[in-house]
Amino acid sequence: MTVPGRSKGSWYRKPLADLFVQHGLFYFGRKTPFLIKLLKPMLVWSAYIFSTYLRRNLSNNASFLLGSDSTPRERSRFARRLIAKHFEFLQDFNRMQDWSQRQFLDLIDSVDGIEHYHAARSHGRGLIVTTAHMGSYEVGLAEIMAHETDVHVVYMPNDQAPFERLRSRFRQRIGAVEHDASQGIRLWIELKNALDRNAVVVIQGDRVMPGQSGQFVPFSNGQLELPLGPIKLAAASGAAVLPIFCLYSKAPRVRIEVGEPIIVCRDERPFDQAALEALSGSIEQVVSRQPDQWLAAHSALIQPVDPRSCAV
Repeated sequence: MTVPGRSKGSWYRKPLADLFVQHGLFYFGRKTPFLIKLLKPMLVWSAYIFSTYLRRNLSNNASFLLGSDSTPRERSRFARRLIAKHFEFLQDFNRMQDWSQRQFLDLIDSVDGIEHYHAARSHGRGLIVTTAHMGSYEVGLAEIMAHETDVHVVYMPNDQAPFERLRSRFRQRIGAVEHDASQGIRLWIELKNALDRNAVVVIQGDRVMPGQSGQFVPFSNGQLELPLGPIKLAAASGAAVLPIFCLYSKAPRVRIEVGEPIIVCRDERPFDQAALEALSGSIEQVVSRQPDQWLAAHSALIQPVDPRSCAV
């Protein structure tokens, strides 16, 4: 029997990992965490075997991150490690959903490069913090909120509804202002106004979302498409761009690395290429040291393309 409006087999094409997160991981992780911990090896194996999306994309990324001389077996192991770390991240976040900001801050082992934060702040005109899908985003945000009172977080709604609800509740609880990345020109105006008030804007800098403009840059033996939003917003506002990464030391404990501030030239058109390359370099440096902490489930890296056609 075919369900009206649904093509035959479409149920099976939905990534099984997403289905499990939607219907089981958060509920059972909250009620019976020992069970999820016990079943974790099987869940990781199942996600790798049955989700073509994860297996194909993670293996493709591994071919760049590990190098062309890496073997299929090494890439397979790398992909399964990433899936395991993603499960650990989701379980940690699920377990911490009622924590206070102080409890999140107590997970920080060290903060390296705090002088870069002060240098970027002294530049004035607000601050644009960029990060990557690595480690614990929430702990890093809690640390920013410990130093700032006006923080705006740009996010793309996740199709995993339970996870999205927890993320939103956390941001509201610590006092961060949420901005849906799909708002278009309204989002741009809101962020520009916030920076004019000397606020902090936090944006993921390692992935271009639907509807956003991007540019391919050299990255880990291939090319990665980075969003142009942070660079263009910095040019429009005069704010500095500050890369900050919250990496696991031993999960759930983290260490925070603050990169050097990036000052964008406001006269460069259509955008400051050197500033974009500085941003990509800061991300690449961290990813190259901790490739199995980069939770990029999409096919992020591609073979080098003709630079004359790399703008999107």
